[in-house]
Amino acid sequence: MNPCDTVSRKQLRVVFVRRRARLTIARLGHLILAGLAIALLQTALVSPDDAILSALQQGTNHYLLALQQIATLSSDLIQPKFTAIDPLKPKPDEELQPFLKKHPEVAQLLAIKAFLWGVIYHGEGTASNQAGVSPYRLLLGEHTFDDFKDHPRQIITVNPGTTREVSSDAAGACQFTSTIWDALHKEYPHVWYTDVPAFHPKNQDIGCLLLFAEVGGYQELVAGVSVNNTGEVDVNVNKFMAAVAISCPIWASFPCENGIGAYATQEYGNQQAKPIEDLWRSFRIALDAEQSLLSLRSIS
Repeated sequence: MNPCDTVSRKQLRVVFVRRRARLTIARLGHLILAGLAIALLQTALVSPDDAILSALQQGTNHYLLALQQIATLSSDLIQPKFTAIDPLKPKPDEELQPFLKKHPEVAQLLAIKAFLWGVIYHGEGTASNQAGVSPYRLLLGEHTFDDFKDHPRQIITVNPGTTREVSSDAAGACQFTSTIWDALHKEYPHVWYTDVPAFHPKNQDIGCLLLFAEVGGYQELVAGVSVNNTGEVDVNVNKFMAAVAISCPIWASFPCENGIGAYATQEYGNQQAKPIEDLWRSFRIALDAEQSLLSLRSIS
């Protein structure tokens, strides 16, 4: 559930601009974004330079979500191929490790996607909802919608008449309110896919990543990503915890530094944060799954 459900526009802008001095588009680097549900997608670059944006809109793998501080993709990352022999057999770690050492940005990408699904979507309850529907089609309280042409803008009230009552038009995997969704489009008008409906899952992923970067969580997470001697993507647990804590004003399920969520008050429906141990466990499961997908690709 999105903690900004009842946050005013003024409060929302505080969240957006509190790091604006150092989190400009240039400092965020070139964010190359891809959807999470299909194998080959286009990427979108957060950059004021339309020429660079156009040059980098090319096919890539579904696990590639964002590239930080690089202007181009190396050729062997643009169209990876399946191995010629037994493509479903994961490559051993000793073969994977040199590739990730050579391309540390890919290790960062794996961690970012694992965070989106294993922490944000898991924490918000959309990734594994009881309704068994796509997280991208969920409204507040596990109600659903069918049309991706725009944010549904449908206000739902849950737990009416109790101390946990919340009314919101939160929608999608990231549970965007329409106010936040509209603000992101005004702030970043050139980063969205235009060949799909506006609220398409690919655009929802972009919006979620932008929120994560705006608040500073993206930067904390990637600063803790490395590749260990066994060829596995490793994430420093302290950096992970910092990424979660700094993002607690955005997502109610995230504990702040004191272990309590930012919206665990009656004013916000007593929304309780998940234990950091639960989020870490879910993140590691998602990260292992992402690395397994990478190992299916040719990395020679």
